Amino acid sequence: MRSPRLTATTRGGAGERSRAWRGARVGVVVGWLVAATSGCGRTSGDAPVGASPAPVSLLGAGASTVEPLLTGWASAFTHEFPDVTVGFRALGSAAGVRQVMSGSVDFGVTDVPLRESELERASRTLWQLPVAVTALAIVYQLPGVPELQLSPRQLADIYLGRVTRWDEPELAGAGGAVALPALPIRVVYRADGSGSSGVFTEYLTKLSPDWAARVGTGKSVVWPTGSGAKGAEGLAEWVAQTPGAIGYLEATRAARRGLSMAALETSRGQVVLPSPQGVAAAAAAAGPPDAELPPSLLDLPADQAYPLSSYSYVLVYENQLERPRGRALAHFLRWAMTRDADGGEELHAVALPAPLRERVVERLRRLRSWDQALLEAD
Repeated sequence: MRSPRLTATTRGGAGERSRAWRGARVGVVVGWLVAATSGCGRTSGDAPVGASPAPVSLLGAGASTVEPLLTGWASAFTHEFPDVTVGFRALGSAAGVRQVMSGSVDFGVTDVPLRESELERASRTLWQLPVAVTALAIVYQLPGVPELQLSPRQLADIYLGRVTRWDEPELAGAGGAVALPALPIRVVYRADGSGSSGVFTEYLTKLSPDWAARVGTGKSVVWPTGSGAKGAEGLAEWVAQTPGAIGYLEATRAARRGLSMAALETSRGQVVLPSPQGVAAAAAAAGPPDAELPPSLLDLPADQAYPLSSYSYVLVYENQLERPRGRALAHFLRWAMTRDADGGEELHAVALPAPLRERVVERLRRLRSWDQALLEAD
């Protein structure tokens, strides 16, 4: 089926406000992108039908974890439907939330689900829908140390500033057969409002009572020690250029930059590296979503589950004020949910659990432009 052309029009305002469905987080990139998709061919209703002659350019902003995945999806979608282009700005979760709230982008992406009080600030009903399961990697720069294994306590003590050198007794054996060097630990964190920071601090809060009492969870927190880096690329560059550095970064970006990634000790006593298999194991162990958000993936007691796996969400308005733009967006998101991500091996993409994926697709069928549905019934 040939895709008709779509028209972009000028955005308007709206006054409706209500609770948004807080669907599950999913994002696979994990740091390693776990694509929220399963493979299948084009189905009826995939083409954005019944539209007018001008093309549509969609724009999203938000979490850097999903940038490689969204870039691949956008390229493949435009190849199939040339009249729709999709751009994405990897500005961090906090910026993505601000921009979708202000109406300056068509969709936002966040690694940390919004609270009810945040959703209520939207001008109309805002949905958060899972798009991938992501894994966050602990990256480090230690010359001559090809492997690093860290427990939650060791990681918390490093970020609390209690362990300040790599050769301290608490880290004995962390390098396996290789003794860790006599270097100061150079802690780095995201200086911007980051979903990665939200996931990382939630992990430390869950597993370290001291961290929970002193720092807690958030996209932006008061870090006890270390240096701030702007954006995911800024943090990656800081680690790459700084001997003794340690930080946190989505695993796909870390792998592309050639950064060393630590294996993390799990609640089962296993030591697991970020990998597609580890993220898939975490997603499979989480169980079906409940009425609100799906269960957390952090440190699940499942065999070989990577403990820093989490969900990522796309933020979209239930009522799309401009039908051509809304129609293009709805078709793009459903298309993404029903196909393997192009370059899946490179992105370490795996499918979401079927019940969660089906729930997201069902939710997308309820997107509307005023009183008109944006997707045809299959």
